[in-house]
Parts: sequence; C-alpha cells; structure tokens
Amino acid sequence: MAEEFKLGGLVLHRGKAYTLRGYGRKSESNREYVDLEDAETGARFSIPADEAYPVTMSHDDPPLRMPRKI
Repeated sequence: MAEEFKLGGLVLHRGKAYTLRGYGRKSESNREYVDLEDAETGARFSIPADEAYPVTMSHDDPPLRMPRKI
C-alpha cells in the first residue's frame, strides 16, 4: 500500500478528492486503513484503504479545479 499512497497526496473516495494524512492497520481486523482530510471542511476520517484510490497526475495534465458552487 505505501507504494501507491503518498502522505499529503490526493486520493479519491466516492468521487471526491481528499488529502491523505496517514495510513496503517487496525489490529482487530488486520485491515489497512487510510486517514483522509476534507480540504473544504477540515474534517478527518478513516476508511478502508481499498475504498480510496491515489490520484496520479503527469506534468502534462491540466491542474485540478474545484467545481464552483452555484
């Protein structure tokens, strides 16, 4: 997992981008979890790692833009 995720990097969860703040295993289930932060609200939460996807971008990709609220 550590090869895929980078601390401070962006990950997708349910179609929204979050900042990765940490990762590890929960001892009771031995399942890997990631700690995410919502950039808009600052809320932090943990989810199973297999529910998050690292955002990879090349230098040729346009910058990510947040959708405007109407």
